[in-house]
Amino acid sequence: MKDPRERVYRFRVNNAESEWIESKFRLSSCETLSDFFRTIIMYGIIVKYDEQQLKKISDNVKKISDNFNQIAVRVNSTNRAYAEDIMMMRKEIDEIRQLLKSIQSQLLKLKP
Repeated sequence: MKDPRERVYRFRVNNAESEWIESKFRLSSCETLSDFFRTIIMYGIIVKYDEQQLKKISDNVKKISDNFNQIAVRVNSTNRAYAEDIMMMRKEIDEIRQLLKSIQSQLLKLKP
């Protein structure tokens, strides 16, 4: 019986890329390399993300950590928590929450 797939696509890769492709293929449940490529191309998702957004989240988490440590030192020495410190941390946490919501909504759009 003739294979209904009549078109052939070819592309070139270097040795490192070939090894990477072969290792990914072995981890897949595909029976042939052709099936593997077809599955990746037809059903795979290519994610393009904003590195600045992730860096901003990381920076804000570091700020919160630093602020938390400063507040802990201050509370331990004075036995008082300052409202300004708490408000500053809340602001930074809200900014992280907004960035994470944005990333989550973008990822949800990728679901088939």
